[in-house]
Amino acid sequence: MARHDQLRNFGVALAIMFVMANLSPQLLMRIAVPIYLVGVGLLAATEVAGVTVKGATRWLDIGVGRIQPSEIMKLGLPLMLAWYFHKREGGLRTIDFIVAGVIVLVPVALIVKQPDLGTALLVLAAGSFVIFFAGLPWKWLAAMIVAGIASLPLAWTLMHDYQRERVLTLIDPSTDPLGKGFTRCRR
Repeated sequence: MARHDQLRNFGVALAIMFVMANLSPQLLMRIAVPIYLVGVGLLAATEVAGVTVKGATRWLDIGVGRIQPSEIMKLGLPLMLAWYFHKREGGLRTIDFIVAGVIVLVPVALIVKQPDLGTALLVLAAGSFVIFFAGLPWKWLAAMIVAGIASLPLAWTLMHDYQRERVLTLIDPSTDPLGKGFTRCRR
């Protein structure tokens, strides 16, 4: 990616962060559900009419450029979960945590299908932290961690070759003599 593209993206990200930081909590509560639903809708649209680049269908062409709907979920999912738990404040039950898990898994599954494992893991982590801070019992968290670790062999078989190579390069950077991985510092 060219330096000017990186600077543009950085500028857009700063502008979005500034706007979001200055919105009132009441406004954030009102826009949480629409942002989440639009994000999920755009992820579904990517499945049907997405632009494929280098084997991944992650973008939608909107005429003046392309957007990556999974980026919307980095903000939309935590907002949606905050709205959901706020509406159930004071009396969380088991079903509330199950529904929150479904709210997380829908966009994560759509992002994994693109395939975009990195963004899917970021969105999953963001949602998981909100659920944890909403009051998820420690024993449930421990059970999910054990289940996650137990599922790693299955997850490994479902990964694409390039994803496995990236994980192995992260674990042992010396296996990447040509510097194709993310861990190599370029000067």
